[in-house]
Amino acid sequence: MTDDPERTDDGLSPLARRVLACMLAVPEGIKFTGKDVADVMPEGPYRVQKALRELGAAGHRTVRRLKKPNGQFYVEVEYHAVPVRSDDSPVD
Repeated sequence: MTDDPERTDDGLSPLARRVLACMLAVPEGIKFTGKDVADVMPEGPYRVQKALRELGAAGHRTVRRLKKPNGQFYVEVEYHAVPVRSDDSPVD
């Protein structure tokens, strides 16, 4: 248990846990962005963005910048119930 009452055993704040649960509930292939989460949650966009950064730092959110064959760049964001390292291996 951490000393901070706002943190849980896995180190995530309650808001970050709710954002993660929301994103994991979205079906594969559906485009649902951080802005969409902020529109749904009463905490507002600034706190949701902070929670998204927290998820990234904890390994629950990975962002990959990729390039299409035609040279166009795009971003792929994935959410993980189990934290992963930047090389996509689970954290022990």
